[in-house]
Amino acid sequence: MLITVILCTHNPDEDVLRQTLDGLKRQSLDPGDWELLLIDNASKVPLDAALLPEGMPQARLVQETALGLTSARLRGIRQAQGDLLIFVDDDNVLRSDYLENALEIYRKHSTVGAFGGGIQPVFAAEAPAWTKPYWYLLAVRETPEDCLSMHYGDAAAEPCGAGLCVRREVAVQYARYVENDHVRRSLDRSGDSLASAGDMDLVYTSFDLNYGIGRFAALSLDHLIPASRLTEAYFIRIFEAMHYSGTLLKKTRNYPDTASRFRIRHYLRWWKHFITRPSLDRRMMLAERRGKRRALAEWKRLQKK
Repeated sequence: MLITVILCTHNPDEDVLRQTLDGLKRQSLDPGDWELLLIDNASKVPLDAALLPEGMPQARLVQETALGLTSARLRGIRQAQGDLLIFVDDDNVLRSDYLENALEIYRKHSTVGAFGGGIQPVFAAEAPAWTKPYWYLLAVRETPEDCLSMHYGDAAAEPCGAGLCVRREVAVQYARYVENDHVRRSLDRSGDSLASAGDMDLVYTSFDLNYGIGRFAALSLDHLIPASRLTEAYFIRIFEAMHYSGTLLKKTRNYPDTASRFRIRHYLRWWKHFITRPSLDRRMMLAERRGKRRALAEWKRLQKK
């Protein structure tokens, strides 16, 4: 078995999930070269195996009762048989050559442990013009050319969780890290939480095993985005959660936070920037500060245990 696709879902919109599954059914890669694990993560109404696409004999429905994306991913990693694991969200539609191209990249770039590609938005309703600068918070990523890195901090090479491709040994090492680590298990979505740093913890595990990371132009998927995410309230909420979980990830991995090295200088620069920004940007900046402060308080609390 070469590829395992791990599709985690919790209380999905069935119409959207069917589009995701249809995208997988259209893959050009021979069905004998990959398997699909549909992980039902504690949905209120359990998924029916009838949802699995026809013509995919190696597709399985797996139940994970522990709520949270991390728990669902761990279940998928434990049951995966593939050499390359590809994590697909329940609102992603992969282009028809995604798996075929991912396998080629896996074989060609033996030093890359985690990689992804371009992510295009497909909005359920027309997106207001003012939202475009914030689309990156919706995991929209233009990837016009390949970008690889062996170092933490190269944002252009960092893949998102949508369509994330990970070598088996990297995924297994990540699972070892997370299995009994309360902080790491809290870094991704669970229930109403919008925490989103679990993806990057998985990606950065590549560095721990002396692999690099990358984004490739040959990989592309559509992200189906509901109108409910095109509001100021949602952007502020996800921005705060992103900085909360991102700060905890840095602490967990002992990665540097350059802003904290020169606190007075950073504080003055922040205020100068704050007073010149439009109203929404100011509220986003305040959300960032709230997220980081909550994370630091949580980190200190956990260290006292």
